[in-house]
Amino acid sequence: MQVLNKGAYLYNEADLLMNYEFREPSNYLVIFRAIAGGCMTLSRICSETGLDKSMVSKYLNVLVRLHILHEEIPVTEHVGFRKRHYRITDPYLNFWFRFVAPNRIDIEAQRNDAVMQRVVDALPVYCGSMFEILVEDMIRRGCIFNGRHFTRIGRWWYKEEEIDCVALDDESRSVIFCECKWQDLSYRKAREVLNALRTKAKVVRWHNEDRKEEFCLIARTIAGKSRLTSEGFLTFDLKDLVTL
Repeated sequence: MQVLNKGAYLYNEADLLMNYEFREPSNYLVIFRAIAGGCMTLSRICSETGLDKSMVSKYLNVLVRLHILHEEIPVTEHVGFRKRHYRITDPYLNFWFRFVAPNRIDIEAQRNDAVMQRVVDALPVYCGSMFEILVEDMIRRGCIFNGRHFTRIGRWWYKEEEIDCVALDDESRSVIFCECKWQDLSYRKAREVLNALRTKAKVVRWHNEDRKEEFCLIARTIAGKSRLTSEGFLTFDLKDLVTL
């Protein structure tokens, strides 16, 4: 791979970008590594990097303005919500900081088999998070739920509960709760995911008394899609997405 070999075209590109764009590249590097490693909140990023909170806040604001990071709040919250999440939006930087930066010693020592095994082991979780980003983008572009009107689209979370994507319309008070799974699901497993989604949706505080709810599952493959559709669920798999 061009990104996992020392001297390859994309191997040093992230380093070059950091040194060219930022005055303090080392601080940005550790922040990127923390986020790529799963630290999504300001407090966790500070804890992981050891950097001062005000300093990290300044760096995060710069990266958000440059559209390198995406700053998120739960889709139902107001703009002043303080417990924000941060994600790396650029696919190359996302991959580089997740797989290249932590493995540079082994890559430069040409321990390729060990590096590739770590990448393969981590790919399901990594692909799952990237699949969520893809699905949300397709909803925003109108590829999924074409013709539907939404005023807000995004993730939702509260304490330990999380829903991958919620698309809602404040005018009609209609909402679609969507779960994304980079997995091959049997009918039974798909039904379990949808039942769990229904349970989590009850915690979402948004027009609870009079909203119109729909529940959607998007996965790599889903067995029994027609049966799930007849039960009132929305379902899409990769075969559906490539034709949209």
